[in-house]
Amino acid sequence: MKLRKWMVFPLVLLLAAVLLLVTFLTDGPEDGFVLVLLYHTFSEEPVSDPSLFTTAEKFEKDIQTLLDAGLNPLSLYDYYEGSFDRGGRRYFAVTFDDGYLTNYEVAFPILQKLGVPATIFRNTDSAHFDHHFSYEQAREMEESGLISIQSHLPVHIRATELEIDEFIRELERSFDTLEAELGPRSHRLFAYPYGHYDRETYEAAAEIVALQFVQTLHFEAPGLVKRFNIAFNADIKEILRGAQEA
Repeated sequence: MKLRKWMVFPLVLLLAAVLLLVTFLTDGPEDGFVLVLLYHTFSEEPVSDPSLFTTAEKFEKDIQTLLDAGLNPLSLYDYYEGSFDRGGRRYFAVTFDDGYLTNYEVAFPILQKLGVPATIFRNTDSAHFDHHFSYEQAREMEESGLISIQSHLPVHIRATELEIDEFIRELERSFDTLEAELGPRSHRLFAYPYGHYDRETYEAAAEIVALQFVQTLHFEAPGLVKRFNIAFNADIKEILRGAQEA
């Protein structure tokens, strides 16, 4: 069929609109969008600091909400290695801090149910505490193929309160303990207690670890990754929306 001149312009507009819609639906950050979540412990009763806990029900709902929104679960090893579609697809990674027993008793079964990987940054000297998981339980989680245990320093202390030489010794000691108990780490990952760091700790740690995790980015630097703390009253949809707009 021969197109008349008066028909060409509307068709061009329609084609442009279709191309714009396709771009809107498929385009994204050059390296792919990755939302890194931070959880701590689980409780069905209120605790003194509500920013540090959530419930099993809300945790599962948070994860399911992200899956339903089309985000793909991603391990931090795959994130570091770039083993994911970097063409604009959206991902989320689950992390925990401190090494609470509830990570094993509550979160681990939910992650297994949903097939979602996670990284637990634990204080390596805390395994003997009743409310923290043991290294036997850590081995069980790692053997599942879903969980990686990484460093949160031996004890929960601000890295910036330590002399830099002591900070490095403690960071190395935490990995020595992890590797003695659980075997070599494919990559060494580190999360700062309280999220406290500065340029000096970053530069020193960068000689030892592949990725460093914080809650606030004071500066942009290779291997420095921001996480979003997910408290009981946090709206996962709002966090996702804000992260994508940042």
